[in-house]
Amino acid sequence: MVYVRRRRLKGALADLAGSGTRLSVREAARWSFADSSHLVRTCRKRYGQTPTRHIGRHPGATL
Repeated sequence: MVYVRRRRLKGALADLAGSGTRLSVREAARWSFADSSHLVRTCRKRYGQTPTRHIGRHPGATL
């Protein structure tokens, strides 16, 4: 189960990094997040920072 959650988070972060814009609710739902707030909370729990900050500091880490 942990593997699946990590893959969902990495996929959502990769989409966010590739789009260059904010992740919409629809895109978050594609990765099984209830909304963008759910994605932000999950990223903070896993990486200790928001998705935008994580991508800014580790641009190739999500791909």
